[in-house]
Amino acid sequence: MDVPHCVINDYNSDTCKGVLKFLNKEIPSTFLTYEDERAALRMYEFLIRHANDDDLLRCHQIACHEKKCLLAFEDCLNIMEFFEEQKSDWKRRCSKRSRASWFSYIRKDFVKIFQDAARIWARKAGKSRCKSIYTENPIKCLFVTMNGSQCRVKVLPNLDGPRSKMNDDIEELKNLMDVIINYPFGSDKPDYDRFNLSPELRCFLRCLKSEFLDYISPRCLLDSPFIWGDADKCRFLINLDYLLKRRAIDLNNFNYSLDESSDGNLSNWIDALYNKPVLYKVYDYSRNSYKLLTAAAVVRFCSNVFRHYNQYADECGERKIGKIRIVRKLSEALPNLFVDLFDGCINHAYCLGDLYESDAQATVKRAFRKPLASEYRD
Repeated sequence: MDVPHCVINDYNSDTCKGVLKFLNKEIPSTFLTYEDERAALRMYEFLIRHANDDDLLRCHQIACHEKKCLLAFEDCLNIMEFFEEQKSDWKRRCSKRSRASWFSYIRKDFVKIFQDAARIWARKAGKSRCKSIYTENPIKCLFVTMNGSQCRVKVLPNLDGPRSKMNDDIEELKNLMDVIINYPFGSDKPDYDRFNLSPELRCFLRCLKSEFLDYISPRCLLDSPFIWGDADKCRFLINLDYLLKRRAIDLNNFNYSLDESSDGNLSNWIDALYNKPVLYKVYDYSRNSYKLLTAAAVVRFCSNVFRHYNQYADECGERKIGKIRIVRKLSEALPNLFVDLFDGCINHAYCLGDLYESDAQATVKRAFRKPLASEYRD
């Protein structure tokens, strides 16, 4: 019988790099040490049993090395090791080491990693076999694998910890994001203005509260504007317009929620269109269809923009464009559009009891059980 054998080449603070030799194969691996052999065996059996779950870190084998029990995983770095390498590269390549230059350097990987982490967390929420993903020690739970230049997050579930509340996990996630944003500059909470963060990311870190989970599902809450690409933003606007047209969400009630949550950002949305000829043409043509010329009317306007933008592009001497480019035009004219609308949706879910009669609340609650950037199906 062939016995797994480890060759360790590099020791990091939490993991080891090396080669697993087994069945005449040499497999580049990342090793985690377990003092308790039973805990190692339990984790190994769990991961083998759920080997088809692509969100979980893939485990090759269990082996012994220098009287310690090791689990051999696919080649990976824990999340802090990954950003430690990023920090070293940044210091070597950048002579001007400002906070803005640091976040600019890691922005693409940071966003991709925490998009993956948030979506995995939302998918796993409520599944007892993955009791906790971030709680207690997120460094030992979140790992980054590489496929060429593309990074991907995978998780190692905490099988031995107590079942955590999702509220605890979401705060742990935000805390970890703060640590990485400020990583080269100390442990204080970062001043987001100095890092040049996007409005969507600032909203996620400052305003997303774990209490929201009392009235909105994790899948809906965590699929936020911070995560969305342009196609997601397009689907969100179409979906929200659909919900308002079908009266799954009442227009007047939603307008109240927007006014309460957006600090008046959307109350003057028409003024922002004056220097945008095509967008203003769409508004001017359709203005009679807006029964409510307030914040919530911007949703109907955005829906009309998708339908009529190219109709007026020629008149204004501009090229016809697709929906993705139209979303970008809307974002340029109304920079906080998606943050404010999403914030209004969360506030709406929170105020359901005050805004709707009891027999109408179930319909509205269904809208907040899944991502708002997905197509709505009642």
